[in-house]
Amino acid sequence: MTAGGTSRRVTHASARDLLNRTHLFPGPYTIKAIGLTSDDFVGRVVQAAQAVLQRAAAVRFSVRSTPNGLHVAVTLDLQVVDADEVLRVYRALQVVQGLRVLL
Repeated sequence: MTAGGTSRRVTHASARDLLNRTHLFPGPYTIKAIGLTSDDFVGRVVQAAQAVLQRAAAVRFSVRSTPNGLHVAVTLDLQVVDADEVLRVYRALQVVQGLRVLL
């Protein structure tokens, strides 16, 4: 809800327009996925991005664990063609088992 009490829904078109205004395409784009350490969360995140982009060199990643070892942050450094590719990767990542936060 916004301050005026109305619901504000982000559409695919508005998200694409925002990405096009704030990023240069083709080019790099970074996404962070935070989730549970167990059950190969990292592998599922990387595989989801690779399945969308279908270019082996388009997905680089790094991993950092929390001090208690319960969660892991996966940083995806992607080479994308356009804003629609970014949105397709986000859509694929939203359903990854164990995902807690997507930035």
